[in-house]
Amino acid sequence: MPSWLKDLIKFYKERLLYRLTLTFIIFYSGLGLLSVTLEPEQIDTFFNLLAGLSLTYFLLYGFIKVSWLFYHHFLSEIIDIFSDISLELIPRPRTIKEIDQMSGIEFEKFLIDFFRDKGYLVTSTPVTGDFGADLILEHHQVKIAVQAKRYSHSVGIEAVYQAISGMNYNSCDSAMVITNSRFTPHAKALAIWASVELWDRNRLVEELNQFNY
Repeated sequence: MPSWLKDLIKFYKERLLYRLTLTFIIFYSGLGLLSVTLEPEQIDTFFNLLAGLSLTYFLLYGFIKVSWLFYHHFLSEIIDIFSDISLELIPRPRTIKEIDQMSGIEFEKFLIDFFRDKGYLVTSTPVTGDFGADLILEHHQVKIAVQAKRYSHSVGIEAVYQAISGMNYNSCDSAMVITNSRFTPHAKALAIWASVELWDRNRLVEELNQFNY
């Protein structure tokens, strides 16, 4: 087998076009357009791979000259297609006004996606009987109990008590309360005393902007 052909196969071996490369080699070898000497074992391997490929490739690209330029161009098109698909799958950015329109359960689901995108392992607790923790976050072997409050009014001291309860019940290392609203002075005071992290409306907006969410 010519060295340039070996290099071509090696280059695409672990890439998306590997099987397509082999298909074109067989196709053009059959037409006599390439002077390629293949061993019987290699021919068997090629045709086994060929069996799994769609004839669409032949209809679209069968008469296009095999060249490095073609492969790079085709690969770029594939990357663009998958990039577009990936962008469609990424949740669109949320504004604080959109969050204000969510229900409590929708807000929890939003936080689940948000923290997972940030690299956290997220576990949601039962809707009832959560013992004060709506979510359990895990990151770098640290567990955090989260109490989520999608409120139209200020969040009181009860939410901080719930977060502390959820932290103890779930054997977490720390606790936090996240809201789209504000915290009352009593809630802030207890949070400072108990080392509970509070994310109010401003902090939530900062986190969303920082993460380009």
